[in-house]
Amino acid sequence: MMLKMLLTLVILCLSVSGYAKIVLNTCIVYKKGIDKGLVLVSEYHSVEEVDNYGMASLKIKDELEILLTASFIDDSQFYGPSSLIKIDGQLILRKKIVQNSFFNKGIQIPLGVSQTMIYQNDTGHMVELTITPEVK
Repeated sequence: MMLKMLLTLVILCLSVSGYAKIVLNTCIVYKKGIDKGLVLVSEYHSVEEVDNYGMASLKIKDELEILLTASFIDDSQFYGPSSLIKIDGQLILRKKIVQNSFFNKGIQIPLGVSQTMIYQNDTGHMVELTITPEVK
């Protein structure tokens, strides 16, 4: 009886670790008017919790939207969530998708490590995105 309860507990713990969620700590700094010498800055901080291959949307008014998709990179040597996260996304600036942004091929970020990406266009707009992935 005791062995059966222990086995059930082990299976329950293993199944919970297989369904880990990804937490994305994000910071967006959006600057416009850089080309005119007058800089208007908007800053947005967010903590988004997504499932594996889940999507999060970060939006600053109607000016800027960033769509993020986060997933674990499979590691066949270990059981459970990977320590490396792949993030794909789209940068939408003034309702137009930016093709050559920092998400061209996706980015890989280790858990607990912050990575900052910067996009600047020739019309005076700059987007600085900092992402720190964690597991819940």
